[in-house]
Amino acid sequence: MIFDRDCLTRYVLYKGLQYLKIIFKYLFEICLVFLFDTMMLFIFALQGNNVFTYTAVGLLYLLIVGRRALWSGHDIFSKATISCFVPGLLFCIIWTPALVSYDLVLLCELMILVGLARWPLFFQHNKISFSWKIFAKKILFFFALQTGYAVSLYLIAPDYFESLPYPGQLSVLKCDLEKKYPTISGIQFFYDDLETAKRIDKSLPEVISVLQTSPLYKGPENLVLIQAPSDALQDLIKSQNLVNIWGLHNPGNQKSYYFTDQKNENGYSTAEFYNSYEHPDRGVIIHELTHQMVSKYYGKWNAILFIKLWKDEGYAEYMAATGYYSDKNHLLKILNANDVSDETLENPFPSQSKKEEESSFTDYIAALIQTRYALDEKKCSVFDFFKNEYKPASAQEIREWLQSE
Repeated sequence: MIFDRDCLTRYVLYKGLQYLKIIFKYLFEICLVFLFDTMMLFIFALQGNNVFTYTAVGLLYLLIVGRRALWSGHDIFSKATISCFVPGLLFCIIWTPALVSYDLVLLCELMILVGLARWPLFFQHNKISFSWKIFAKKILFFFALQTGYAVSLYLIAPDYFESLPYPGQLSVLKCDLEKKYPTISGIQFFYDDLETAKRIDKSLPEVISVLQTSPLYKGPENLVLIQAPSDALQDLIKSQNLVNIWGLHNPGNQKSYYFTDQKNENGYSTAEFYNSYEHPDRGVIIHELTHQMVSKYYGKWNAILFIKLWKDEGYAEYMAATGYYSDKNHLLKILNANDVSDETLENPFPSQSKKEEESSFTDYIAALIQTRYALDEKKCSVFDFFKNEYKPASAQEIREWLQSE
């Protein structure tokens, strides 16, 4: 056998270039995936969460991921165009904010989108047969299809299309973010009044010590707390028809606001029982920063669309009540003193889109007790608790637990 070194070198170079070409093709597809995600983020930020947004995302999905099927000579109803029938709004769920926390989701999305983008290449007759008439026909057909998907989802689950909670926050809460307080806690703490900021800062080490007990905690530098000015609070109350409010978490900008103007007379009529809020600088801040932790861990839209409101509020109350209510009798007193009905106990915050002004204090109590039962009594992990498979316990089960030794 004659060994030809030049021939082998050419063969290796040829194969290397072939593989390099394939790698660059897939890298190009991956870049398009991130372009799709980035543009989707921009559309949601610009337009909000509604049918038009989902339709626009569907069209964007077609132009980026389904472009080969649109530009090829394949008919609309052919195997090569199957990828275009996939609803683009599906990828609003496994989407950029969640990818920060889920490496597996990132890998799955890349594999799915790259596979769909290259799907037409697996079939013959891939030559481009460009015609504005055919191209427009395909675009109109698949655009109508994506719109149909969006409208269907709206009819089936209208809560998905509710505006983000507190839609007026971004315009109302214009806080001066240049006033950053040098807190030793590590939280990004912005303030309006220096004396108030000094007072709040004394509570932040305890706040951090409580948040550290959560498996969702990623460090203080990821948390943003803003002590909102009094005029912003009054404007917010007027614009949102709110009566009593201590603080809020804005999922739109991933920041938590604390309104120091509100005192204990803000409507919590059972302060003597519900004593985790005797010190709002502690309880309220823990509550709002817990919302922020959950939102940042699971991803903004995953948290909004898939985490039940009673779990989100219940876990925030659970964290705020750390160190309180070690005796079940205390929880039972809170339950009875506020006349929490069995219906509320079994189904706190029944509407996923329920706003602050519509929420009853009994919803928070019920959510807290359900969370205590799940995490402390049933020893459910926080991650299993936030899964959709976990359902609230029955009122009878909760009351028997509270009354037992």
